[in-house]
Amino acid sequence: MRAIATGMTTIAVLVFGSGGALASRGQIPDYLRFPAATVKQLKKDRSARVAAGSNRPVFIKVGDSNTATHLALYGLGCYRYKPKGLRSSLIKVVRRYRRTSLASGRLDVPGASCRNGNPDNSFSRISLASRGGAYFSYALEPGETYGLPCAGSILVCEIEATGPRYAFIQFGTNEALQAPEGDMSAGQLEEMRAQISEIVRACRSYRVTPVILTAPVALDGGNWTPGVPGRVVAINQMIRQTAKASRAPLIDLWLAQSEVIGPRFNYGLDKGGIHLSSSPNTDPWRGTVNLSILNRRRYGMNLRSYLILSALEKLDSIKPRRGGRPQRHSAQ
Repeated sequence: MRAIATGMTTIAVLVFGSGGALASRGQIPDYLRFPAATVKQLKKDRSARVAAGSNRPVFIKVGDSNTATHLALYGLGCYRYKPKGLRSSLIKVVRRYRRTSLASGRLDVPGASCRNGNPDNSFSRISLASRGGAYFSYALEPGETYGLPCAGSILVCEIEATGPRYAFIQFGTNEALQAPEGDMSAGQLEEMRAQISEIVRACRSYRVTPVILTAPVALDGGNWTPGVPGRVVAINQMIRQTAKASRAPLIDLWLAQSEVIGPRFNYGLDKGGIHLSSSPNTDPWRGTVNLSILNRRRYGMNLRSYLILSALEKLDSIKPRRGGRPQRHSAQ
């Protein structure tokens, strides 16, 4: 646990500056990072989509097992489940992104979808660009490597199949787990930085706004080289810096887990210390759509889903014209 605590001190200084200004004012930290340069880029992205007639409410999911698992956003896309614990504006977000029907994505994950024959949508579609054990490089591999009927990368395959506004991107856990040494090398971090930058460029070439999530908290255990928590901290420092330099919105899930959930509930991880936990229920999806304050203070997947919905609301509020500042959202 010491590695987590050390990382928290480091990130608090990096994100908020020294001196604890936010804490001293009693403010709740904002886990959605939209600096002024990023907002300017978002307005540019939206203008390009509107001009091209490609601004329908669709998003895609790009990531590893914490994105591909049925415990992620999928239950929100199935009409038999009514989301709980959300303010009315976020219920509207769920309805908005349920409306646009999409073709089914991956068909090799039996039991992952809750749609029961109904058309898929952004929540329920099993993305071509999410797969357990994946690295950042997975999104850039040729689609034909995995038998996909497209000529571009796996990321491009998913974009062309759906025509989204946004791509939510989360990798980094497997890079930390599989590192051969205790610390991430400068070369490893630079390779990941280049891959993130290429993912951002690919998204924008299709008028898609990339939204980057930090890798979740991960704990030592299993067969991994000791030092996983510290490696995740190093990867996330690079992710934050790259998102800012790329003018891409950032969801700081790691920081939210550390501050909102904390060690009492294992940082919102299951017993393995790698995968995000979800509210238990005999129905595998019902617990995932209960995003009450209690659940998002205990379960990492419920917290993640809440932050993504909040990000969708914030993204959609940014118009390609002068106006008021976008609303801030926290996890509490």
